[in-house]
Amino acid sequence: MLSASALLVALGWWTYRAVEGSLQEIRAVTMRSLLDAQVNALRVWVKEETGDAERVAREPAARQAIRAL
Repeated sequence: MLSASALLVALGWWTYRAVEGSLQEIRAVTMRSLLDAQVNALRVWVKEETGDAERVAREPAARQAIRAL
């Protein structure tokens, strides 16, 4: 009875560690994907803002206001 209990405890511990490791790996992959998505979104946003600034800078009224400053 004692050896069967020890075997069950060992099996439970091994299963717990295997599931925990698997979950940590899944979380790491998910976090990496989320980070990549955020980086790409930020790059798109920066390009859009740069394009907007360049469009405004080409306007004659904006150029005159900038010179006045």
